[in-house]
Amino acid sequence: MMVPFLEGALSLEETDHFLKHIKECSGCREDLEIYYTVRTAIDGMDQDRFKTYNLKQQFEHDMSQVARQVRAGLFIQWLHHIALTAATVAAIAVSMLQIMRWF
Repeated sequence: MMVPFLEGALSLEETDHFLKHIKECSGCREDLEIYYTVRTAIDGMDQDRFKTYNLKQQFEHDMSQVARQVRAGLFIQWLHHIALTAATVAAIAVSMLQIMRWF
């Protein structure tokens, strides 16, 4: 699951679950840091430059960015569900009022 995470191929829910696991499991977090460091170093060599020479700091920064994006995405999904629920309740209320009007 680490490679799809680093490639950004996980869904919001999968990414959220992965981040929660990484926060709790120090072994997996170490493995992720190693994958991240190797991948960043290889990408840096391909581009003939690095974003930063402090890869640990860059890793922490990128992890916090991903966590922020996941929280924002999940919040937007939550708002979407609330809006759909409100629209459904409104449609039911209007239908009930219309039925009451007929009788």
